[in-house]
Amino acid sequence: MRIAAAGSTNCRPRLATLEDGPALLELVARSIRELGAAYYSRAQIHAALQGAFGVDPSLIRDGTQYVAVAHSGGIAACGGWGRRRQGLGGTLRERSESDAIRAGFTALELMATLCGVKFYDSCAYVAGAAMAHPLPGGLEIALVPMSRQVRPGAPP
Repeated sequence: MRIAAAGSTNCRPRLATLEDGPALLELVARSIRELGAAYYSRAQIHAALQGAFGVDPSLIRDGTQYVAVAHSGGIAACGGWGRRRQGLGGTLRERSESDAIRAGFTALELMATLCGVKFYDSCAYVAGAAMAHPLPGGLEIALVPMSRQVRPGAPP
């Protein structure tokens, strides 16, 4: 699987597969390099891509990781939810939240990058205090825990 060209908007969500892994890693790297440049140093981004930012295969195996597939067939976005942790984003955020609510969850929690805080804030998530996440090479990166209370049966 490949990633879609930047700016792809005509997409359909589907469950991610383990075969999507390499494309998802490439997408995550491209995303944080472009979106995170205003918030993190190049060294922080490089170090974070060695561990803090990546793809959680357990979400794929659980059937709770989604991809947005562009008309071209490439992956344009990814996000998901999990019983261990949640991660989200637009159509994928709505799909993920709906599935988590149907599964009986009453609280949604995630760790946002600094460049994602405004997005999650606009989706009714409440930010906690930023936390320093250790990275290779003695560096740290700030992440912000965010949460949102939901009611079972209610729309996301």
